[in-house]
Amino acid sequence: MTTRATPIWPVASSRYPAASPGFTLVEILVALSILAMAVIAMTRAFDISLTWTGRSNDRTIATNLALQRLEQIKSWLEGTPDQSARSLRFASLSAPPWLEPRTRLSGDLPRFERETLVEDASERFPYGRGWLSAKVVTVRIYAGQGSDAIAELTTVVAEYP
Repeated sequence: MTTRATPIWPVASSRYPAASPGFTLVEILVALSILAMAVIAMTRAFDISLTWTGRSNDRTIATNLALQRLEQIKSWLEGTPDQSARSLRFASLSAPPWLEPRTRLSGDLPRFERETLVEDASERFPYGRGWLSAKVVTVRIYAGQGSDAIAELTTVVAEYP
């Protein structure tokens, strides 16, 4: 008498039946195209954020340059305790080197340009029965030729009687 050996694993009629769930080539291509669109959108978002970061960096540098120029003018005006020397400096504020046309900066920041404007504003500020001697100092910083100013700081400098 012969006995049949039982298989360790059940034997199926086919290893992969016809109704097997799986991905077709079309489904894989659709999934990859959706993934590619998402990656392109994320790349564009990173590009935009880098552009805005660069602009913000330029604005920060320009603002610091304008503040530096205003501090130079302020320290030059207030640099002497002698009132007559201070009055002469105030009177010469509208002359070079403080009144400067748009010029390119040298050194580490050659792509920036600076312009310093001084305007007499004596008639704008009443003081007692007369007017206060005052000048409006404006410093503009540009980030290249033909561009609009990316930083503009204005202050009022006055000479008290």
